[in-house]
Amino acid sequence: MLVFACARAGVPAGLVGQMDVLDASALLAYLRDEPGAQTAADTIAGGAAISAVNLAEVFSSATDRGADPALLADDLTRHGLLGGALVVEDFTTADALPA
Repeated sequence: MLVFACARAGVPAGLVGQMDVLDASALLAYLRDEPGAQTAADTIAGGAAISAVNLAEVFSSATDRGADPALLADDLTRHGLLGGALVVEDFTTADALPA
């Protein structure tokens, strides 16, 4: 079973309040229609965040499979995910340091 973080999570720097947060495996499950895709879709539909690091992993995975990550980004934007239902959060040095 695919395990991923679609649960309510602590909010990364820059976000106010709480929102659902996706990791790379959740977005990949959604894009590939793998187990967990419907949970990820429901989460995205309600508005969610993903860190820039996790989004980079999604693009890297696309490259590994022979896809053009720029085309994937365009497709995600056209379908209202990037710049819409899915907020991309910066990952800073402060985020990487232990609390």
